[in-house]
Amino acid sequence: ALAAQRDGADALLVTGHEAAAHGGEVTSLVLIPELADRVDIPVVATGGFGNGRGLVAALSLGAEAIAMGTRFASSKESPIHDMTKAAVVNRKSVDTIYSDRFDGINCRVMKSAGAEASLAHGESLEKTQLASHAMNAFKSLMLSINEGNLEDGVFLSGQVQGLVNEVLGVQEIVDDVMDEANRIYARLGNIIA
Repeated sequence: ALAAQRDGADALLVTGHEAAAHGGEVTSLVLIPELADRVDIPVVATGGFGNGRGLVAALSLGAEAIAMGTRFASSKESPIHDMTKAAVVNRKSVDTIYSDRFDGINCRVMKSAGAEASLAHGESLEKTQLASHAMNAFKSLMLSINEGNLEDGVFLSGQVQGLVNEVLGVQEIVDDVMDEANRIYARLGNIIA
């Protein structure tokens, strides 16, 4: 983070452990304030954010904004296959797998038959085989995105999938996030007062 700031980054996308794909080892609750206190550039929080409560939490932790990868990936406008979007809606927050055996780097994916098969195959690989396995991981990802195939495919999904209850349009998502954030802000003002 400090190197990025030194080299002229305009902002930091701070990715907590809860995130889809290659999130870090530290949860957003700890990582965001730690970095917000150490840099002078805006922090955008990602990893576990998908509603107004998350927005208010991130702002209180020192972030200037949130990114909602899994939430927007399951929006009506997203190019992700409808069957995969439906799978996001039907999964709980615990229905993910975090391992370095998908593509060689610690990665969070939706728990599915395809993910479990990929994990089992990856666990038997030597480190020298991980490059070719990463290419297979990409092919598996394309199966879930383009065909909705989670029997053979793997989908990158964060733990926030447990908060996604329906497929909505992007504008509806943003409106819902802001409405909820405003209600919470008002409630917190009353509590603090």
